[in-house]
Amino acid sequence: MPTRNENFYFRPAILLVSQFALVVTELRQALLNITDSIFHDTVCFPLTQVEDELFSVPEHGLKEVKGGPFNTMFALPVEQGGTREGSSEKNPIRLSGISAFDFQSFLKVIFPQPLTESMTLTLEEWTSALKLSTMWTCAAIRTKAITQCYTLMDKSCPISMVVLGKRYHVSSWLLEGYTTLCMRDNLPTVEERINLGLDTTLRIAEVRAEVHPMKNRSAGKVFEKSKAHFEAGVRKIFREELLDDEAYMEEDKLVTQPSRPLPYDRSSVLHIPSH
Repeated sequence: MPTRNENFYFRPAILLVSQFALVVTELRQALLNITDSIFHDTVCFPLTQVEDELFSVPEHGLKEVKGGPFNTMFALPVEQGGTREGSSEKNPIRLSGISAFDFQSFLKVIFPQPLTESMTLTLEEWTSALKLSTMWTCAAIRTKAITQCYTLMDKSCPISMVVLGKRYHVSSWLLEGYTTLCMRDNLPTVEERINLGLDTTLRIAEVRAEVHPMKNRSAGKVFEKSKAHFEAGVRKIFREELLDDEAYMEEDKLVTQPSRPLPYDRSSVLHIPSH
């Protein structure tokens, strides 16, 4: 028997009314005194079953989410004498392939706390919101989740950045993670190579081999490549993977336009003593 998720059973409607009460102050007390049963009568609560939990959330909130499966679900005609999916606990909307934690995290982004409280989600919760917004093509929520995840993640670990970037097609994380790995003095460790996979490891080696210090011994100097050169190499070698993120397409058009060669980093010029 599915159990009700107490975090999202009538609670979202109460939050929405609380927000409205902050604006219409003279009605605040009256609105906050309305019972859950009246909410149930006046607001449509589609029930969503995820794993063995039931969620009850305002329909209009789900309809306002651009993309995702809900608008299509609500628009489907109901057979004569039948009931619409989500109309009762006996006929909930069943979402397969996702966890209750993922769905609850997604709902926290759609139905935030009242205006008097700040929304504080963990990295794990934002990652779950990113997972579902990517799966359901909810662009606005995906963009917000990417920003929040980046703020919370450990940016000193490029492997994690690359692994998450691959999983959720986030080009900015891939570009930063790959560039950092290519610029390191040492090649990826055995454990890192396992996490990256053989193909990615070979591509990193290809970037490192292509973007090597150019030596000009006749001038008595060695020019070391800057971060910009390694990043350009990553954009070239990993271009197909970066383009899996639609947000990267416009950026790719700009960086692939013919331009002058990148200048060498003069601060890294090494002098070779003449013989």
